[in-house]
Amino acid sequence: MREGVNNTKGVKVDYSHTNHRIIIPFYISDGKDFYKDNLRILELSLKSLKAHSVYYHKITLICNGNRNVLIEKELISYYQEGFIDELLFFPEPIGKVNAILKVLRDVPEYYVTISDGDVFFADNWDQHVIDVFKNHKKAGAVSPIPIMRSHSGYTINLWVDYFFSSKLKFKSPADVSGIEHFARSIGWPHLPQYYKEHILTVECNNHTAVVGHSHFCATYKTTVFKNLPKENPVYLLGNNSMFPYLDKPTIKCDAYRLATYKTNGFHLGNTYVENNELYKINTFQKKREIPVFGNELKAQPLTYFIKFKVISKLMKLSSFKKYFYSKKGLPAKVMDHFL
Repeated sequence: MREGVNNTKGVKVDYSHTNHRIIIPFYISDGKDFYKDNLRILELSLKSLKAHSVYYHKITLICNGNRNVLIEKELISYYQEGFIDELLFFPEPIGKVNAILKVLRDVPEYYVTISDGDVFFADNWDQHVIDVFKNHKKAGAVSPIPIMRSHSGYTINLWVDYFFSSKLKFKSPADVSGIEHFARSIGWPHLPQYYKEHILTVECNNHTAVVGHSHFCATYKTTVFKNLPKENPVYLLGNNSMFPYLDKPTIKCDAYRLATYKTNGFHLGNTYVENNELYKINTFQKKREIPVFGNELKAQPLTYFIKFKVISKLMKLSSFKKYFYSKKGLPAKVMDHFL
């Protein structure tokens, strides 16, 4: 028997609380081998987000993989302590991209950050990301962590736009130690000297950004995801499963994939390393609302076809790349390492 009136009927959902959603997929492992430290690393990541963010945000943690009561209890404690705002569990392995899509398809916020659970966010990381959006109007995705060799990762549209401009050029990295840290985090024994001296950058409004970024952490204008594929990927990871869902939507809007010039975070990898100086959690900051810059990004299929299907055939030729990179200031002696 029903009595009374449901007082939520006809009431609109309030989305005005924030303009920034952060999505973190997390694989619940058996706690052994490759994933033995992943819970400790996730905790450090969440604490850095809470302490070092300038702007209000909402965090959604999406867990999938093995059932583990102890790990699930720990994850629930993160929610109870206010480190995350939404906690989703899927009791079987569904893969990184499928986990992200569970939330991404319905994100109402203007910005969405998609990050692995092994990223340490430095002080004011989100302010530096927003500075890129503010000054580079065609920015569609921005990472707080610049890396080596990102210049040719789905960036042809930017190459075309800045082909004759001196504002696109190779420069010395702003933060060599940050790029060295990333190299070590993915198993490189050392960072070659040529990556310490050259990185492709673009300048706009006297602001410098790095061209391209990796998948492990980036902030997107949510409107680029309006035309996501209806089908979900069939692979848990790899086999180019990320391109249709994270890369193509951005470049389909003729938007740029960029990174901050300076390092504003660290990739922690799968092994917990004590570093109280580098991974120091500073005093929590008072938050403010994140600013919104630029118009809504919309799909431009004709522009995408011309730049990525026609012009890119020329630009992907080694002979053309050598000419282009030389034109943008890369010395001939290191050219082969950037092709």
